Amino acid sequence: MYLRLFSLISILSLVPFLFAEDDPHAHSVHSGSSAATGIQVHGHWTIRVLDPDGSLVQEVSFENALTSPATLTSLLNGDAVSGGGYVVATNQNAVSSGVGPCNPDCEIGPTGLNAGITFDSSNLTLTLMGTNFETLRMAGSFTVTTTSTIDLVQSWFCVCNGTTNNATQCKASPDSCGVFTSKILGSAVSVTAGQIVQITVDLTFS
Repeated sequence: MYLRLFSLISILSLVPFLFAEDDPHAHSVHSGSSAATGIQVHGHWTIRVLDPDGSLVQEVSFENALTSPATLTSLLNGDAVSGGGYVVATNQNAVSSGVGPCNPDCEIGPTGLNAGITFDSSNLTLTLMGTNFETLRMAGSFTVTTTSTIDLVQSWFCVCNGTTNNATQCKASPDSCGVFTSKILGSAVSVTAGQIVQITVDLTFS
């Protein structure tokens, strides 16, 4: 069985250089310092919690931190082919306790992505945006099954090791999937069973 959080899919050993082991406690967001120059990767998240009737309960926005820059260099160098990505929203104790907003964690994927897990929702869309297509927007939603909290969010991407030579083939059968960006929220988002959570992630390269 695949581990659903803080671990790579078991076949990650086929491409061990692509993803660094995730340590969400070690992440920091760079903003405005003199050292933060050159090419930047920004992950801007918006989480909206809605009651079943569609009324807005809460909305939060925040930035997250890049976890695996090696993914980008491997793709650019032709060492890997992308199969697409998915989004995880949960709480830090979900794995050990087995209790989380989707019992335990909530995973939103696009239709057709075979990441080795059963997505809680398959309505995730990935869209290029911006004047120079510098932003990749990941947007989707899920229905909360268990009253809980969300204080950990991640974007994951799946890749093939280069022998699979197009994105459609890789999406159907990726070699590995790993955390690309991650964030622990300072204030947890409370959710109740039956509520709808909408998530938008804008990954911008500038």
